[in-house]
Amino acid sequence: MRYWIAMLKEFKNLRLSIKIALLGAGSVVITAAALVTLAMWQSSQYNALAKAEVDRLIESDLNHVTEGVYNLVSNEYEAARYRLAVSRKAAGQIPDRSARTVEPGAASILLPAMANEQEIVANIRKVITAIKLGQSGYVYILRGKGANRGQYVISQRGVRDGEDIWETRDSDGNPIIKIIVAKATVLPRGALATERYRWQNRGERLPRWKVARLAYFEPLDWVIGVSVYEDELQMYREVLNGGQKRMMTILSIAGAIISCLIGMLGVALALTIARPLKQLQKGVETIIAGDLDQELPLQADDETGDLTRSFNIMTNRLKETNEEIRQMVVGIVESEELLRMAEEISHVGSWSLDLTSNRLSWSDEVYRIFGHEPQAFEPTYEDFLEMVHPEDRELVKKAYSESIDAGNARYEIEHRIIREKTGEVRMVFESCFHIRNEEGHIIRSTGMVRDITEQKQAEEALEKRILSLTRPLDDNWSIDFEDLFNLNDIQRLQDEFAQATGVASIITYPDGTPITQPSNFCRLCFDIIRKTEKGLANCYKSDAILGRLSHRGPAIQPCMSGGLWDAGAGISVGGRHIANWLIGQVRDETQTEERMREYAREIGADEQELLAAFREVPSMSHEKFEAVARALFTLANQLSATAYQNIQQARFISERKQMEAELHLLNSELENRVAIRTAELERMNSELESFCYSISHEIRAPIARLEGFSSTIKEVAGNPDSDLLVYCAERIETASNRLKTVIDSLLTLNRLSRAEMALMPVNLSGIATQVMNELVEDSGGRSIKAIIPPEIVVQGDPDMLEICMRNLLGNAVKFTEKTIRAVVEFGQTERDGEIVYFVRDNGAGFDMEYTKNLFVPFCRLHSETEFEGIGFGLATVQRVIEKHGGKIWAEAAPDKGATFYFTLSAVGANGNSSSGKDRF
Repeated sequence: MRYWIAMLKEFKNLRLSIKIALLGAGSVVITAAALVTLAMWQSSQYNALAKAEVDRLIESDLNHVTEGVYNLVSNEYEAARYRLAVSRKAAGQIPDRSARTVEPGAASILLPAMANEQEIVANIRKVITAIKLGQSGYVYILRGKGANRGQYVISQRGVRDGEDIWETRDSDGNPIIKIIVAKATVLPRGALATERYRWQNRGERLPRWKVARLAYFEPLDWVIGVSVYEDELQMYREVLNGGQKRMMTILSIAGAIISCLIGMLGVALALTIARPLKQLQKGVETIIAGDLDQELPLQADDETGDLTRSFNIMTNRLKETNEEIRQMVVGIVESEELLRMAEEISHVGSWSLDLTSNRLSWSDEVYRIFGHEPQAFEPTYEDFLEMVHPEDRELVKKAYSESIDAGNARYEIEHRIIREKTGEVRMVFESCFHIRNEEGHIIRSTGMVRDITEQKQAEEALEKRILSLTRPLDDNWSIDFEDLFNLNDIQRLQDEFAQATGVASIITYPDGTPITQPSNFCRLCFDIIRKTEKGLANCYKSDAILGRLSHRGPAIQPCMSGGLWDAGAGISVGGRHIANWLIGQVRDETQTEERMREYAREIGADEQELLAAFREVPSMSHEKFEAVARALFTLANQLSATAYQNIQQARFISERKQMEAELHLLNSELENRVAIRTAELERMNSELESFCYSISHEIRAPIARLEGFSSTIKEVAGNPDSDLLVYCAERIETASNRLKTVIDSLLTLNRLSRAEMALMPVNLSGIATQVMNELVEDSGGRSIKAIIPPEIVVQGDPDMLEICMRNLLGNAVKFTEKTIRAVVEFGQTERDGEIVYFVRDNGAGFDMEYTKNLFVPFCRLHSETEFEGIGFGLATVQRVIEKHGGKIWAEAAPDKGATFYFTLSAVGANGNSSSGKDRF
């Protein structure tokens, strides 16, 4: 037992290829041996049994005889087929197991390769012909179908084999062979049928009842018949039953034993392969169902074990990848669905052009905009240009190429396109975005296209209607009918009027040119008269006369183009004739076919066709037509009144909106002025408060020094000390000079506040260069690097701007005194689309925390011992900048220099460029 257990373990660990080879070889050997043995044994046993049973058929039952013969034929057929399968297996032509799976209906495939039908006949002929039932009963075999139906395969004693008995009749004149064959060939496999008939053999005086028990063996197309007289039948039943039972028992037991042996061996060999594979299959099915939390147990160390390990690794990686893909797919699906819905709703298409491959792709909506079925072809940039209107093609090419050459991020353009299939001109709006690679080169252009044809048409129609409605009626401006009415509504009204009254109807311009589509026009006018040049001209002329303005009633007269009765009424606005409403195309007894013949010849129309169409024209009494014409006149007058009311209402609405807009503008200007004045007053009050504090401090300090040194002079007057007196006098002079400087600065600031601005072009570069030269000279020849670009020209007051530049550049020079390599720069830049000027230095700088006091008069961010000055320069600069409508600010850091930025708009804070009336 231990040995077999060890062998089983070794077998489990064998490579999968070895297992499969063993299983295949063993199955083939066992199956082949079993089939050969079974076929040989079955053939010999069945033959012996059949012969023994046939010898005893005289004592058997008719049913068992028939079944026995059927089984004999079937077994011989199966034996022949097994022999064929075995022989082919031995020859290596087909797999052995094929012999077990061939259906009975496959005889036409197998038997031609082996002995033919004659071999089977030869094997069973002796047995069949030897069967006797009673004194005269026998077994025969006929062909059932085809050209040889009713032909003996095996006859009684074999003397009539091959004979055609198809037309044979019984004693009652019935075609008994035809009846037997017809009944047998429809029997299911293994089923029996019985035919009873009267038959009289030669030498017999009277016919006797005969019974034919029938079976049909379809694989060979054989009708098996057992024929016996009824009075000879009863003695043969029991023998065949016993033989059949023995045969079936033996075959069943043998088949069961062989099947069990093969099945047990197959199961034993396949278990080690099937179990891991089934586990893998179950795992795969679980994954397919969406559950990735799978880890299969390791059963062996062979290929299935390797496969199990790989499967577990794959499952884990697949789980991670699936989550990433799921999130990506969800995002992509949502984005694509939203994009598709947005494009479909808004009629906006998207496109993309790969510049590296020159491949253009369109969304479905772009195809529809250009008049094509979605994805009907693969577009190119050249295809797109061909669809652009020829007059706009160069403009589109230029816009795209210039945006690429200039490196712009995007561009937008409106242009026309022509739909190739219909020739329709449409207006589209395009917006393009360029995508760059890591090197900054444009590699792809993507954008959107929107059909704005209806929008443009609506805008033009609305603008034209507004202009028409709001112009004075006595103006030379042309007012058109479609500017006053919605043509769709008018068309519907016209159609319903024509349908209700039974007349034709149309609305035209005063010269007869149609405005609406014809309603209820007859074939005579629409398809014949108006198709000729002269007839159409006569129609327009007649329509123009019919629609003339009249306050007495409608115009009723025969048409000048055909003579049918017509009527018309003019539509006017304020006495101006804008349209005709015409009806007619009816006839009465006054129109004759002879007159219509003459008119056909006159306009060059076919006489017969015109007469046939004339007969189709509806007739109407003159009184009824006049009533319809009066209703038309009333309706036309109502349209005229409605049009005039629309104009009056539109003019009133337009004037009211204009007044409201002007009033809103005046209110906005007033509110703006109040806000500006209020802000100016608040600023002035704030500056005044700060100024009062600063000026009191600046003036009081020198005065206090003057008082102190004056007292000292008085004390030493009795005992003069020349050195002390000189020192006091110098300090008094210094204090006086500072007081004078403060007063001069106040006067300068006051003059700037009051001075009127004289705006003109000012070269700031020239002023900056001149001021820097003077400052460098006054500094005793300091080495200062000045950076000033040429030709910075602004609009402003030259004197004020020179004061501004002197203060800014002077501060820059002053605060770089302690810098070894001083640099002062003046220039301009752009911020948020606005030109900004600046003065920059690399001097002492300052802390940005104190910028709130930077432009306050007499406020200093450095001590007087560090840098001289009274702190009034930046306040003066701010006043100059504000008078020019600009602003000033600074950016700095301690010991890293400072930059003063300012803007200029040449318009003061009060909105007037030359008022100059601002003051503290």
